Amino acid sequence: DMLARNEAGITPLQTTLDAIAGIKDLNDLQTVLFTIPAASSPFFSLGVDADYNDSSMNAPYLVQNGLGLPDRDYYLDQDAKSKEVREKYVEHTAKMLQLLGDDEATAKASAEKILAMETQLAEPRFTKVERRDDRKSNNPRSIVQIQEMIPSLNIKKMIKDLGIEKPIDTIIVTEPKCF
Repeated sequence: DMLARNEAGITPLQTTLDAIAGIKDLNDLQTVLFTIPAASSPFFSLGVDADYNDSSMNAPYLVQNGLGLPDRDYYLDQDAKSKEVREKYVEHTAKMLQLLGDDEATAKASAEKILAMETQLAEPRFTKVERRDDRKSNNPRSIVQIQEMIPSLNIKKMIKDLGIEKPIDTIIVTEPKCF
């Protein structure tokens, strides 16, 4: 229903946008990332899938997110086509920011910063070839090890904010280098 969607504008997202605008510190950021469904987690997420080591069991997985383009090669390859895709991505992102209320110059500058940040997030990721080897993604870590790996994240708070009540002692980290 395009008419209703266009009429609603950004109203359905306003609660999420207000929560994002209210972030004052890392604790607030973490709360927004893991308690507001529409926000999604732009950097990583915790999900459940079949355990690599025992497919009859499910296991929690810590998975990297954060890229608007399909994979790391779109950010790192230096051929003409990849550069063109990045330019168009910045244009598109700037247009989306303008629809949210930014003026053209602010939107363009923000879109460039977004591309730069996503490029940094892309660098430590697996290559396409590495992603095909599931053994590389099987990296069980204890909660203590994950807390040491990501000291700025309160892993116990994340688990609580996600509404997970059953105790978790191990999480499979798919790409430790990203974290």
